[in-house]
Amino acid sequence: MSATPAAESPPLREEAAPNRAASSDEEADQASHAAHPLAGAATKPADRIAAIRKCLGNRTVLIRVAPLGKNPTEKEWQRIGVERMDDPAYMATLNHDCNIGVALGAQSAGLCTLDLDDTEELAKFLACNPDLAETLRTTRVRGANFWLQIEGDYPASGITRNREGKAIGEWRSTGNQTVISGAAIDRRKGETEPTKYRVISKTSTPARLAFSALAWPADWRLPWNEPERPKRGPGRDNPSNADKAGKPGKAQVREMLAVIPRALPYEEWLRVIAAVGDALDDGDAVEALNEWDAEDEPGLYAYKLARRLAEVHVGTLFHMARWHGWQPGEPWPDVEPLPPEHPPVALFDYDLLPSVFAAYTRDVAERMQCPPDYVAVGLMCSVGNLVGRKVGIHPKRKDDWLEVCNLWGGVVGPPSIMKSPALSDAMLPLNTLVAEAIERHKVACAEFADAKEVRAAGKDMRKAALAKELKERGESAALDMAKKQRTATKDEPICERLTVNDVTAEKLGMMLNENPNGLLQFRDELAGWLRSMDKDGHENDRAFFLECWNGKGSYTSDRVERGTTHIEAAIVGVLGGIQPGVLSKYIREATGSGSGSDGLLQRFNLIVWPEITPLFVNIDRYPNKEAKEAVMDVFRRLHAMTSADLGATTDYSTIPALRFTHEAQDRFDQWREGFENGLRSSDEHPALVAHLTKHRKAVPVLALLDHLCDGDTGAVGLKSLEKAIRWHAYLKSHAAKVYGGIRNGGAAPAREILRRINEGDIKDGFTARDVYRRELAGLDDRATVESGINALLAANYVREDITTTAGKSIVRHRIHPSLYPSGAQGNQPPLLPKRGSSPEKGAFGSNGSEVSKAAEGESEAL
Repeated sequence: MSATPAAESPPLREEAAPNRAASSDEEADQASHAAHPLAGAATKPADRIAAIRKCLGNRTVLIRVAPLGKNPTEKEWQRIGVERMDDPAYMATLNHDCNIGVALGAQSAGLCTLDLDDTEELAKFLACNPDLAETLRTTRVRGANFWLQIEGDYPASGITRNREGKAIGEWRSTGNQTVISGAAIDRRKGETEPTKYRVISKTSTPARLAFSALAWPADWRLPWNEPERPKRGPGRDNPSNADKAGKPGKAQVREMLAVIPRALPYEEWLRVIAAVGDALDDGDAVEALNEWDAEDEPGLYAYKLARRLAEVHVGTLFHMARWHGWQPGEPWPDVEPLPPEHPPVALFDYDLLPSVFAAYTRDVAERMQCPPDYVAVGLMCSVGNLVGRKVGIHPKRKDDWLEVCNLWGGVVGPPSIMKSPALSDAMLPLNTLVAEAIERHKVACAEFADAKEVRAAGKDMRKAALAKELKERGESAALDMAKKQRTATKDEPICERLTVNDVTAEKLGMMLNENPNGLLQFRDELAGWLRSMDKDGHENDRAFFLECWNGKGSYTSDRVERGTTHIEAAIVGVLGGIQPGVLSKYIREATGSGSGSDGLLQRFNLIVWPEITPLFVNIDRYPNKEAKEAVMDVFRRLHAMTSADLGATTDYSTIPALRFTHEAQDRFDQWREGFENGLRSSDEHPALVAHLTKHRKAVPVLALLDHLCDGDTGAVGLKSLEKAIRWHAYLKSHAAKVYGGIRNGGAAPAREILRRINEGDIKDGFTARDVYRRELAGLDDRATVESGINALLAANYVREDITTTAGKSIVRHRIHPSLYPSGAQGNQPPLLPKRGSSPEKGAFGSNGSEVSKAAEGESEAL
């Protein structure tokens, strides 16, 4: 439904005499408010939001409004769609620290409001529309907001006036919003305490009707019937010849406002508002003025004063800006949104997990208040590396292509977001098996020590028996006896290992020979492990781990001092956490020409970077013992499993393997054909494409693991494969976020530069060298800074100012006026006159007292 002016004026109805008291009667208001679903809904944020959506419908767009204010906190609020209402992260921002507004018109399927502040005019409107007495109505101090669900076309927002031209109300539709919940204080109207928004109707929903069904008092001047305002004639405050090419754009208005102090006398403050209201469309005027003076919210009056104070126009704005030092130059284009640094990611679906893992994952995630993604990745990597080389999968029907179950996983998140505890609980079953293996090893070592003592005591006896055998039966018989004695000797027991933490590549190779099924390397901080391979003397560690990701081959190392080390089964999984900033920096290296460009990062095919909800709920309950024991049973069963139990074969390899069922094989072939064609025609960054190629292994392996965890044997079925394909889609969205910094150019450093500008760390006229030589966090190298500046140039946040001195060109960057945090441009200090002073008598036109009176009257009426 589009918000367009109505083709014809709605019918006017003669005013009827009011036959009952106004709806603002205090006792009736309180009774209605107490009975309404919104009453008392603020006990919990979720309850408040649920009550509002119940009243207004699920197609309504809710926005965050400044606490005790009336303006949205998000600049791009007019672009918020109804799909954001299903985003938990966005909905969590609508908390008790803010007011709740409703985006009207097209954003909310035609929901509009009529704001009437005058009690007498409100009674007139109800007399013309008695059926609306029961529609949803809200109020704060006086009057009422009528909430109307309009079917069909409706006009744009505008001011409603009486016959004398006095503003009596406002029609709000597309591009506008109305606050429905919270509290506000309007100091311009003399309010000293905040007042809550409340409901004054008994019904819970807006009336649903066509706009043409509304009737209007005969003495009202309706904005959709008003003729266009005439163009301003020449006058003393008109723009100079240099400015007559047309009205300034929003960017140039912001540039002029940046030098005009906010601490003006009230009369001049009102003139600024009226001049901006004349220069810009209503929405742009509101936004520019609220940025200029956020505390007093002048945007609420902009378009009202522009229509009321006819002698104040855009020329006044030019005149005031020049008085305070502004020099017109090349007009600034409006800034454009920067590309998103990271795209949104898919939410985790518990159905992706083997059925026995879902309850355990949910329990851990809820009690810790951490993303379930962390627990799920930890579980799948743990169980994958437990299966290891016991059984693999042939993803093709006849081919010898084989994949084994070791997986590399990483969880990304800021510090103190429960990454380590979540992974610790995910690895608990595997660590339990490790602890049991250590206890068995202790018993075996004690038995070995006893046997060793016995053997030492019988050494002379064995030698005597061997000498006798040699003497009596000859050398051949003695050799047979010696062989039997050696065979009877037990080797020293080896402790079974499933995990490692801090280990060198050389020691890891020795441990793999003792544990050929594979090992899982867990590092609480993956950054340390990644950096350790860049140290002197560890240059070959990267190559070793790259080989171990495959998991199917062997590895031989030849060294002068250590000799030759042959590892028959080179299979190592990796799991750990990493912080976003560290990851972004590593990715820049991994996609460049340095040591990080060898594909090591791309092997983390189970890497997740979930959105972190700002809402924390304290949950204190006992762990789900049944779910924990069920997961432990699966790990014990898979630990004791043999290939014979599963019906696996060794047709093409010493590693036993399964295949897909016929139905599942057809589905996998279909998926892979689309997957491979998508990779070959993709225009994504090569690093992301390289990462996705590793899903050739991840999909069949995840299908096999789901098959095994559910206790199935034989060929892997369609159900498990469909889960694995959904894993691919989920992991693909997270990979896009991981590589988002390089996919979107300099979006991340651009935002960091903007933040530094806002904090005053970067001044107008800066060079790239000024930034990176300071080694600011996230802006500590030339390439990063230049990519951020290029993104800012493309979005009009800065522009180049090239000067040549002694044959050398210096490129400085001028900052868009809308970014000045303190109202001062560059090195020019803001000119702040004392309150009550004026630049010069009559500088902004005559009839100052008349302007003040008109403005005060406007404020009282509105």
